[in-house]
Amino acid sequence: MSDLGVFLHSPFSEKNISEGNHKYLLIQFMLCELFKSLDSIKNKDIISYVYAPGPSSFYPLDWSSQRGHLNKVLEHSQLLHKAFEQHRESISVFKHALNNTTNLIINHLDTPSDNFESQLGVYFKQLFLLLEPIVKDCLEDENFLFFLLKNQEKVHSITYPKYLNNFLQKHFGTDVESICESVCDKFHARGFANLIPEVKTAIYQLKNENEQPIR
Repeated sequence: MSDLGVFLHSPFSEKNISEGNHKYLLIQFMLCELFKSLDSIKNKDIISYVYAPGPSSFYPLDWSSQRGHLNKVLEHSQLLHKAFEQHRESISVFKHALNNTTNLIINHLDTPSDNFESQLGVYFKQLFLLLEPIVKDCLEDENFLFFLLKNQEKVHSITYPKYLNNFLQKHFGTDVESICESVCDKFHARGFANLIPEVKTAIYQLKNENEQPIR
């Protein structure tokens, strides 16, 4: 079983990640689960939708279940060092912060706290920002960049307004229109011209938000 790299919550394995496959998808899956965690808190879902500290009841398809979003992030994070060896220190800090987040939930289950939701929001923001060094490495992939653009509202919900625009301009050293042109060119070259209108719409929304004053 160890040779196969079987995981309960992750559809990835040590083998395919080590071979250089799916590393951009791995980060997308992690970010999706962080977004879902925050949505669950805002929607007042039961806490097990965010993190289930007890034994799993979904084996062998835990990765496809609708509960335990942070359980999935925890397992995905075990593969980060295989996909991004150059970021071992950042990954170590992230995993430590992730354990602190799950401990916060476990402590809340034992002794409920009135400010639990606001605390958890701060922890989620920290987790996202700690992934920045890895996210920067993924921006070379147009699929990953499109993922961020499509989920800009969720990114801003977990960080702060205008974060993504500032982050992209700082990384690329250019305006969002130039970023849009680059992504569209890559999709067109791969035969995915049908995605270009979606890219342009997402860029328009990002640009429009950046021009609005923060209230």
